[in-house]
Amino acid sequence: MSEYINGSELINVVTTPGEEVVKDFLPIGVTILGAPQKIGKTFFCLQLSNAIASGDEFLGHTVQQGRVLYCALEDTKEKIKKRYELYGFQASEQIDFIFNNSIHSFDIKYELDYFQKKYKNIQLVIIDAFAKIIDKNTEAKYLLEYDEVSKIHDMALKYHLVILLVTHVNKHIDYLNPFDSIYGSRGVTAAADGMMVILKEQDVLESKKLYVIGKDIPEEKLSLKQDNHLTYFVVENDEHEQADEEDITKVIHYIVKKKKYYGTHENLCAVLNLKITSRKLSSKIKKYKSVFDDNFIKISYPPRKAMARLIEMVYVCNDDMTIEEVFEDDTSYRH
Repeated sequence: MSEYINGSELINVVTTPGEEVVKDFLPIGVTILGAPQKIGKTFFCLQLSNAIASGDEFLGHTVQQGRVLYCALEDTKEKIKKRYELYGFQASEQIDFIFNNSIHSFDIKYELDYFQKKYKNIQLVIIDAFAKIIDKNTEAKYLLEYDEVSKIHDMALKYHLVILLVTHVNKHIDYLNPFDSIYGSRGVTAAADGMMVILKEQDVLESKKLYVIGKDIPEEKLSLKQDNHLTYFVVENDEHEQADEEDITKVIHYIVKKKKYYGTHENLCAVLNLKITSRKLSSKIKKYKSVFDDNFIKISYPPRKAMARLIEMVYVCNDDMTIEEVFEDDTSYRH
C-alpha cells in the first residue's frame, strides 16, 4: 500500500540510524564481495565469520556478535577444513556450514527460513558463490540478477541481518573504478546495499587493496596483508603509497604556490629535490590525476621540444578556465 506524506511532515519524521553488523563496514542488507580467483576470498570470509561469532574486531571495526550461516557452494568440507587449519583459529559452534555442490539451484530462502527458526541470533549469511543461486537459462540477465538480489535484500531486512554475496571479478580490471569490475550485470550491484572488492596491489608484493562502499557507511580503501596464518591485517601506511603521497603533495604545494609550471618532468624533479626518475614522476602524476583535479590543478601535455617530454600544470581557481586562458597573459612563462 502506498504511503502519502508532504515535505514538511517528512522533515519532522523521527528516524533512527541504520544498524551495522560491522561498524562502518557492513550495513544490514546485501553486500557484494568481488575478488579474483586465488586471492584469498575464502580466508577473508572465514576471518569475518570468526569475528562475528566471537565478537572480536574485524580489520579494526567493532562487530555485533551473533551466529553465522556460511553457504559453501563451491568448496568441499575437506577444503574448508584445510583452510581452518591453516588459519589457526578454533572452530566455533556459532558458525554453521552448508555444503551444496549440486548443479541444481540453491534455495537460499528455504535454508534461511530453516536456520532462522532454529537460531534467532543470526547476524551474517555468506553465500559463496552467488552464481550458484542464479538461473543461467535466461537472456534477461540484468532483470534476473536485479530481481534475485532484490529478493535476497528483502530477506536480509526481514531477518535483520547481512547477506554477503561472494563473486568473481572480470578479467580486465579497472583499478580506477574497481566496483565496475564485479562480475555480472549492473543488476547485481544496482540492488545491493554495499560493495567490497579485493584486488592485488599494483607493483607492491604481497599487498592487497580492499575497496568498500555502501549506503550510510564511509567509503574506504584499505591496504591489507596476510600473516603466517593467512590472517588479514590492515597496513596503516604502505611504504610505497606513503612515498607516492609525499612526492605528489610536494608537487601540489609547489603548483598552488607558483600557480603554474611548464617544463619537463626531469626539471620538476630537480626543482623539488625528488629522489625519483622523471619517468617515475610521470607515472605518479597520471596515477593521482584525480587528486590534482580535487586541488584545482589542470594538467596537459604539449608537443615535445627536441626529445624532451613536456608537461603543463596550472592551479585554476575557476575550474572552467582552460590552460590556454591562464597562460594568455603570461606567455613568457613558457620557455
